[in-house]
Amino acid sequence: MTDFTYTLIRQQKRKTLCITISSNNSITVKASMRLAKKHIENFLNRKSPWINKTIHFNRQIKKSYIPKNFTEGEKFLYLGQEYPLILRKKDKGEFILKDAQLLVAIPPRCKKHKNYISKKLVQWYKAAAYKNFIERVSNYEKIIGVNIIDLKIRTLTKSWGNCSKKGVVSLTWNLIMAPLNIIDYVIVHELCHLVHPNHSPNFWKTVSNILPHYKQCKQWLAVNEAAIRL
Repeated sequence: MTDFTYTLIRQQKRKTLCITISSNNSITVKASMRLAKKHIENFLNRKSPWINKTIHFNRQIKKSYIPKNFTEGEKFLYLGQEYPLILRKKDKGEFILKDAQLLVAIPPRCKKHKNYISKKLVQWYKAAAYKNFIERVSNYEKIIGVNIIDLKIRTLTKSWGNCSKKGVVSLTWNLIMAPLNIIDYVIVHELCHLVHPNHSPNFWKTVSNILPHYKQCKQWLAVNEAAIRL
């Protein structure tokens, strides 16, 4: 028996064992329909050092998600810096960064302030993300020697970005909250997939040649993931 409580999911077409650990440390194991329970237990025992390390990381190091209230004075991240939210009553709604403050104009007839502010903030983040990301993508295209077909700013929950075989790069708008070096890492990571469509040693060598500090960036994302989510 293992020391872990886990959820076992049997899948008809699965050929390999898979372990996932969520941010709240719930463990899910996916296995084929016929794989004996003792093989699953043995696999978990062999993986116990990694499981314990991940659980410790989630409990002691990784920052917890704190829901936003979208109220006056609450701070929001933009390019790694925190800015207080300032509410103003105006007929015309707008959202701007000015004098180290995030200013949002709320129409007098607006009753659901939280929903309105959240929507406006996401719109502003998306626009700022595209403006900043497209410039940095263009710069690293030249350095790496690749060309993308299109850049899409999307809402991604399971990754920071992805790159299609055709050269369409998608980045999550949440990244605009992170420092520029973190944004650069994700961009370089995705562009390097146009050279190496995998995570082979050659892929990581290419990333390292461009960003020698990429491991620190990966660690920052792992620790601060919840901090750059709304």
